[in-house]
Amino acid sequence: MKIQGHEIIFKTLVGSHSYGTNIEGSDTDYKGVYIQDPADVYYNGYKQQIDVTKDEVYFEVGRFLSLCTSGNPTMLEVLYAPEECIVHISPIFREIMKMRDIFLTKSLRHSFGGYAIEQIRKAGGLNKKMNWEKEKVDKKSVEDMCYIYPLDTPFGNINDNFISKAIKLSKWTTINNFDKEDLALVNIEHFRDSYLVFHSMTNHKFKGITSGELANEVTLSDVDGSEKPLAILFFHKDAYSTACKEWRDYENWLKERNEQRYVDIEGHGQKIDGKNILHCIRVIETAMEIPLLKSINVKRENADFLIEIRKGKHDLKKLLAKSESDLKLMDEAFIKSDLPDRISEKDKEMLKDLAFRIKREFYETSMISGGIELFDKKNMLPFRKGNTRV
Repeated sequence: MKIQGHEIIFKTLVGSHSYGTNIEGSDTDYKGVYIQDPADVYYNGYKQQIDVTKDEVYFEVGRFLSLCTSGNPTMLEVLYAPEECIVHISPIFREIMKMRDIFLTKSLRHSFGGYAIEQIRKAGGLNKKMNWEKEKVDKKSVEDMCYIYPLDTPFGNINDNFISKAIKLSKWTTINNFDKEDLALVNIEHFRDSYLVFHSMTNHKFKGITSGELANEVTLSDVDGSEKPLAILFFHKDAYSTACKEWRDYENWLKERNEQRYVDIEGHGQKIDGKNILHCIRVIETAMEIPLLKSINVKRENADFLIEIRKGKHDLKKLLAKSESDLKLMDEAFIKSDLPDRISEKDKEMLKDLAFRIKREFYETSMISGGIELFDKKNMLPFRKGNTRV
């Protein structure tokens, strides 16, 4: 089996279909492991990952084993994929699966616990995005982040209450019936993002506050010494940068969000993402079984309950609090277990040798060396074109 010319040695369903928590509209996600085509390595260099689509991703075998060694929960779920979810498996990967229990160590309490904590953080942070949808975040302009501190002025229609505090640029121009195009800004030496503001009905050299809607900075003008400033303008650049980031995040969220997931949250109205709580509970329960079973059960027996959590049929705040206490129990279960503290150096070397052997055998059958050494044992990859190593 090949993808983009690379040899696929393993492909499996992952995500909700492997946990048993899939519902109507759930994505069908695949992950797998490949051996990179030697010609591609030779001409283009090492490629550690192939993203066919956002729902189908493959990892180079050496990279996959490295991630498993680091205790990556997602990669370990691939390694322990339920048999009924496996789409393709080669004898080479069967050999890897026979060794998979060496990845089960006490250090997994950190990687699985970290994953659960991230889900807790994401679940609690949803409210901001929900408000985004209701308020429809608008893109802020530079002028929206400009504030005026009025100086003594002959115009007389500025309320005395404003003299001791800054007001929005738009409010100040409205009070004085100014067109922003008739204003000029001049730097104030040693004052960051602060400018003197001048006004003229006839001086066409004045450039206004900005150069237009797409501007990311204020515009400066040349002003002669006869002009008198009316105010000090402060451009809150940090707030502008934050507003721009929030707008970009909101636009990306609209494009990428799972519509069904959003509908679920709107339906139960708890302002907490039930899917994040589902994953948090699932990961903690899966991790707590590892010290006892010496295995990873990806398929969950309580899948129906987890689906109910996603749909908000339970009190998500209580489940969130329970998850935080369960994390401590999970930690204790690992500490008290008889699992090794970490993968031994001997086992790490064995994994490297395994990856090397897998690649060597594949490359030797795929490449004609012509008497030239084409394989770099140090990196477990073919030499690059031009005698450079990957």
